[in-house]
Amino acid sequence: MSKTNTIFTIYGTSEIKLKSSERLSRTFGWHETLERAKEVVEADGICIHEYAYDYVAIEEFPPGIFPVCINEWWYRWNSKDEKYVSINKPKILKQIINFGMG
Repeated sequence: MSKTNTIFTIYGTSEIKLKSSERLSRTFGWHETLERAKEVVEADGICIHEYAYDYVAIEEFPPGIFPVCINEWWYRWNSKDEKYVSINKPKILKQIINFGMG
């Protein structure tokens, strides 16, 4: 469960590659609760997807200078159902964190 005083960023990326000059990525915003962040991604994903962002990560950050992500929830776009579905973090990204905060 989430800790107090944390935020949950919503980050989108067009593809999962370590090096790509053509990859689109951005942080869409943040929410004070995991429940609200999940609701935004799961219920209103079409606004985030914009036909460009196939993957979304919700990341939990504590307050402070240079915070490090303490939890992650990953999603992939399902074009048939036009919504994001929960997935495990892509293996290629296992050692990388802090997408939403850079």
